[in-house]
Amino acid sequence: MNKCKPISKRVVCDLCGEEYTYRKDTGGILFNSNAVCPECLPEFEKLIDKYDEGKFIRAKATKNETFYDFVLRIRSGIHLN
Repeated sequence: MNKCKPISKRVVCDLCGEEYTYRKDTGGILFNSNAVCPECLPEFEKLIDKYDEGKFIRAKATKNETFYDFVLRIRSGIHLN
């Protein structure tokens, strides 16, 4: 497998733009190519359910995984659905 190196270790939510680089919040998903933070996730999940778009969830943070670590894991191509 060809591993890519992230261009930057800066992590922001693609919905709200909040920076998570130095935060320890856990959770989040990759929806299409958008990283959705734990703060945006509850309302965003309501929309996913309302429009039956669960098929577009490509990855979820593992239990106790910080959003920061999750996004870095996604960027390296590990465990995409």
